[in-house]
Amino acid sequence: MIDIFCWPGTLALVSKRLDRKWICIDNSPIAIGIAIKKLSTIVNRHPFILVNATGNPLPGKLKEVVQAPA
Repeated sequence: MIDIFCWPGTLALVSKRLDRKWICIDNSPIAIGIAIKKLSTIVNRHPFILVNATGNPLPGKLKEVVQAPA
């Protein structure tokens, strides 16, 4: 599954629960942060990768979400 407007991360969450592969894309740090928080609610979750393809540093709020302990 692919979702090019990741907010609020529902497609990723449902895909993960159904054991489907997924890709979510968004350029909004707020949308990405919400999706990450939603994905972190899955019990026995597998790791996922956040790719910052912009070449710019992550905004402060998003950096806090990404680096928060699981």
